[in-house]
Amino acid sequence: ARRQGRFVGRDGELSLLRDEYERAKGGTPSFVAISGEAGAGKTRLLEEFRTRVAADATWLEGRAYPFAQNIPYYAITDLISNSVGIDETDSADTVRTKLVQGVSALVESPSEILPPLLQLYDIEGSEGSSIDREAYRGRLHQSLLALVQSIASRGPLVVVLQDLHWADPSTVDILRQLASEPLSSTLTLYNYRPEFAFHEGGIREIKLSELSDRDTRDLVESLLDADTVPNELVTFLDQRTGGHPFFMEE
Repeated sequence: ARRQGRFVGRDGELSLLRDEYERAKGGTPSFVAISGEAGAGKTRLLEEFRTRVAADATWLEGRAYPFAQNIPYYAITDLISNSVGIDETDSADTVRTKLVQGVSALVESPSEILPPLLQLYDIEGSEGSSIDREAYRGRLHQSLLALVQSIASRGPLVVVLQDLHWADPSTVDILRQLASEPLSSTLTLYNYRPEFAFHEGGIREIKLSELSDRDTRDLVESLLDADTVPNELVTFLDQRTGGHPFFMEE
């Protein structure tokens, strides 16, 4: 298994996320996008942030994947599945049961929200199956909005979508729509590689650069449980990994 070293070189970025979370807790909607090359530490930054807010925030997370780049709304479906405990091996009946029970526990009027969500899973008999693509996107947007607002009304909410450079166009479109909504008490976090851009009004973007020489040394020392390491090793690893912490740990 890959060994994880000390969290280094991202204190400023972590502090910014904490500040944005405090804004969201105070009722102000907050959107932050994290951009960085593969291995730059986008996911690790979110993991470290999550450990610091887990005690008092609801955390909803979905992810885009390379194999699903042509599957509409896959990252949204992943987020919903994670939220209500749906597994990819579940039968259609089990998916329906988990979705109905999970959403009913989160919102007061589940009957208005459920049909577009059921359609994400191609559940037979869902009302969304008979409407056109554009109308469906509008209804899905309203369902997601109502779901987020309902959860956030109970306490601080963090919504995370990872690896959006692999997201299909329909997912990106609906996330752009959500980014324009006043999601009170909600911090929304997106991450992606630099070839993707998510520039919407009000979104702050964090760009993760390579680690400094000092940070590289600190990381290598933590990985090796050493008080000091040779300069040659630090230089070698820095050149081989481009200063990206994930690859150093590998």
